[in-house]
Amino acid sequence: MAFNPGNIRTSFATNPGAALRWAHWPVIRPFLNLRSPEEGADTLVHLAKSARDADFPSGEYVVRRKVARANKQANDRDLAAALWDRSMTLTKAT
Repeated sequence: MAFNPGNIRTSFATNPGAALRWAHWPVIRPFLNLRSPEEGADTLVHLAKSARDADFPSGEYVVRRKVARANKQANDRDLAAALWDRSMTLTKAT
């Protein structure tokens, strides 16, 4: 199961030099459809309280309490295998 909390109104990336600092510019923020941390957590809490596989089948992607279509890359087995291999290489103890 994967879920998307959406764009959350936090102080994330507000430090000078942060790559996403532009997202906090007053002219940009209205277009981001920011949600409160509580609103962002709503789907996670809902899923945690739901009956396993009865309310949401395993392996689905959920947005705002509803099953949604995931990016087509999410179901690409070759891409997943390559990501796994790369992750193993990068996390290998030296």
